Parts: sequence; C-alpha cells; structure tokens
Amino acid sequence: MILTRTPLRVSLFGGGSDIPSYYEREPGRVLSFTIDKYMYIALCRTAFKGVKVVYNEIELADSVSSIKHSRVRECLQEFGISSHVEISSFCEIPTKGTGLGSSSTFTVGLINALSNLLGLPLGKYDIANLACLIEIESCKEPIGKQDQFAAAYGGLNVFGFRKDGVTILKPAVSNIIIERLNNNLMMFYTGLTRNTSDILSVQGKSKTNDSLLKRMVGMTIDAEIALEAGDLDDVGRMLDEGWQLKRQLAYNVSNDFIDMHYKRAIQAGALGGKILGAGGGGYLLFYVPLDKQEAVRQALSSLEEFKFKFEDTGTTVVYNESKRAL
Repeated sequence: MILTRTPLRVSLFGGGSDIPSYYEREPGRVLSFTIDKYMYIALCRTAFKGVKVVYNEIELADSVSSIKHSRVRECLQEFGISSHVEISSFCEIPTKGTGLGSSSTFTVGLINALSNLLGLPLGKYDIANLACLIEIESCKEPIGKQDQFAAAYGGLNVFGFRKDGVTILKPAVSNIIIERLNNNLMMFYTGLTRNTSDILSVQGKSKTNDSLLKRMVGMTIDAEIALEAGDLDDVGRMLDEGWQLKRQLAYNVSNDFIDMHYKRAIQAGALGGKILGAGGGGYLLFYVPLDKQEAVRQALSSLEEFKFKFEDTGTTVVYNESKRAL
C-alpha cells in the first residue's frame, strides 16, 4: 500500500503562457503557489486479476487498455503495470473544473505512487515532466505545463517555459511577506464548473493572443519584483490588470455571473482579482486589504468563501509499505 499527497495550486500571473502553442515561439513564465488542500492517491496490490480504479466512478478492468480514465490508463502503460492493482483517489474539496489544477495534481500523485511501488522513485522534475508527457502527448490534452510542475514542487515559484524545457525559480520572498500575502488573499467558489480543454483549445488557436500573453509574461516579472520588495498592494492591483488581459484570450474565459461578482468585490474594496485556472467558472481569487475583507465578504455573501493556507511540500509519499515490484 502506498499513499501520496499532492497539493492543489493557485496561479497568480502568466497563465496561458505555459501552453506549447505559445512557449514554442515565445518564452512563457508563470508565478504560482500551492495550498494546503491535497489530492490523495492510494495504490494497493490486490488479488483481483485486473485493475480497479475508484474516483467519481468505479472501474473494474480486465486489461489496462480498457480503462476509461485516460490518465490512469496511460500512467499504468508507462510503468508497465497490467494487473493486480487498485487505485483510489480522494480530495478534500470538490475539484473537477474548478481551476485549482486538480487533474494534473492527480497525475503527479499517481506517478509518484507508481514509481515508488516499483522501487524507482523519481525526482520532482522527472515526475512533473513525465506528467506533462502523459497528459499532453499520450492523452492529447490541449493544456499547459504549469499545473504539473506546481504540484510536484510545491510552494511559491516562478516557472519558465521554453521549447527545450522548464526552469524553476524560488523568488527571494521572506516568510513574513508570504504570510502577509496569504492573509490578504480571499477566495470564493462560484459554483460553476467548466471543461478546461474547451477554453484552452479556443485560446490556443488564436495567434492574436501572443501580444496579450507577452504582456502577461511581463507582468509576472513585475509581480515577482513587487513581491520581493514587499509591495503587496501593487501585486493586488496587478491582478486586476492581468484579469482584464486574460478576459480577452477567449470568449468563454468569463461570463455575466463572474463579471457581476468580480465588480461587486472591487466596489467593496478588493484591489484586484481573477478567476482561477482557464476561466469560465471555479474559484474567484481576490487581493483584499485586511480592513476591507468583511465588506467584500458581505458583497459576495451568495458565494461560498474558501479559506486556505500556502504550503511548500509538493508531492510526497506519506505512507509506503510496499517494497517489491509487481
């Protein structure tokens, strides 16, 4: 039995520049952090001849090729595991289509579990890179690379994306500033879910987005400088600027419901914010000075507030009693 724990992520700046259609032409850059809400993957040897997969469905498959869950299927084929295994996933919050990177968090956690099951544990870069290969190339998902690397590494990071690989930079931000930033961020669940691939497919087909994304990449650098200087209100205002750019990437990034609640938060005192993930639904994030937070809370009283803390562990094995290869 192996149990992995892998964090969900919040992307602040640069989202969309991690998609191959962009970074194969221009360098991409994303600033993100992980939060104390986790995806757990339990991997167990069983007497069952075949594979059992438990998520929001239960699959009993005689062969790996017949597994409907594409990420599970491709991961098992990658590691050459074909039978006598059960995989279950659990998460502390609803995650499907909510913009917290849960699909890639799942893949990262599963790769970590499988590699340890075989006694071949991988480093964080290798886990993230393999997750990208499986999701983008094997599963043909039109997604980027930021979620996989955020989930693998954990913490506050700046990720650089180029055709020849990914770079990871830890900004020189003190724990005090990180705590202040955490305290000034508020998150609310819209109750809407969406298909990330649908939005990113629209975004990736538009070459006119390159100029927008280039500006968003530049904002990532500016935000990193502001964070290191402790100018957090500037970061909050940059979130609003970045959101106005992001809304132009695809027609389905926002909608009337999101726009209405965003406007209410700004009028109540939020300096800036954004919808997390590709857009269209999920969680709204706002930067709100402490003395304005109750007003914002009241303005968005119809939405569920989501409290979180930063974390810096990345994907980890929290239990492992399996020492033999399948």
